[in-house]
Amino acid sequence: MIQVSVIVPVYNAGELLRDCIESLINQTLNDIEIILINDASTDDSPVILQDYVKNDPRIKIIYNDENMGAAESRNKGILAAKGKYIQFVDADDYLELDALEKLYSISELHNTDLCYLGMHFDINDNINETSVQYGITGTYPDIYNGKELIGHFTANKEFFLYLCSVFYKSSFIKENKLSFKKLMIGEGGDFILCALCNAHKVAVCSERYYHYRIHESSVTHSTDVKKELLIGQIVQYADVLQYFSKDEDAVELRNFLDFHYRKIAGGISNLSIAEQGEIELRLGSDYAKHIFRMLQQNSGIYDINFDEDMLLRVQKKDIVFVYGAGFASKEIIELLQQHGIEIAGFTVTERKAGQTAVYGHHVYEIKELIPYNKRAVVLIAANRKYNNEIQAALEEYGFDDYIFLNVEI
Repeated sequence: MIQVSVIVPVYNAGELLRDCIESLINQTLNDIEIILINDASTDDSPVILQDYVKNDPRIKIIYNDENMGAAESRNKGILAAKGKYIQFVDADDYLELDALEKLYSISELHNTDLCYLGMHFDINDNINETSVQYGITGTYPDIYNGKELIGHFTANKEFFLYLCSVFYKSSFIKENKLSFKKLMIGEGGDFILCALCNAHKVAVCSERYYHYRIHESSVTHSTDVKKELLIGQIVQYADVLQYFSKDEDAVELRNFLDFHYRKIAGGISNLSIAEQGEIELRLGSDYAKHIFRMLQQNSGIYDINFDEDMLLRVQKKDIVFVYGAGFASKEIIELLQQHGIEIAGFTVTERKAGQTAVYGHHVYEIKELIPYNKRAVVLIAANRKYNNEIQAALEEYGFDDYIFLNVEI
């Protein structure tokens, strides 16, 4: 019997593909199959695949006649899989050589539907690490119901939506009719959320068996990519909301929805009319489109408030700047205007190309504001995970009056 099916979508993976395949054919668990889906690659990936399939009967290659994307390629892999368990691997990543043996043993011991595995993040030298979300960092020693685990992960602010960080029981996937939606970004996270909402037994292995390579194409801030990410997040929100409607007592799902809403609502509020129409058209189901329209109507995303002491500090200063020109900007401006306070502008450590104004207010680099460092108060509205580096930048340029609003984006 095949114990594990490893499913690898392949599209122009280059020489990194060899590292991936080598890590699979040399696993200490021998009774596996390796399903490689060539998604109409235009580089030498097909040649590399042929090199390996000739020498290892465990390797199976599926060829897509045209580029179908990772989601549809993985769906084909699931249909072809004969193993008791499934592990997804990206073609530019690789596994520790004992990974499948250890995960198989844990899953068999506890009869799990899902088993999380730890991940190494191999980061290219020219990548800014602050843009990387590192997966699960806490310890979870028990066997959990999937919804219960969503609650733990949400409370601990874990990033638990890396598709390849989970080892799946094949029968669980097929019995629950789990498949990947055709999304440019976020199809893996959506798959995991649907799996967790159905899972009865989930283990979390803290050993780092998976090597996730982060390079230039992995981290980007372009407008198009942010739009694709937002579409994926809206679909994830709608799917979890559907599960929540079936189990209204699931406080873990409600907490996840609250947390997830704060992540996406700012992006929704900043969409142009044309972008709103484009996104609605691309959301697959009528239900997701309805949820998107509901999200557009909500306000008060970040629950920002000033206590009396903070308000007095702001009112005593001649000049008020807001540090951070992101999603919380509109809410902060509206709150300050309620108290009769106008800001002199927004400030950032380093201004992006083309970033000159937000809601009619100029965006300055902090070093441009040195002449005002003793007269101004700075309200810090960036994501609080950047608080330390922002504080260091303000103090470097002589600002000593600043207030953290503890925004969580």
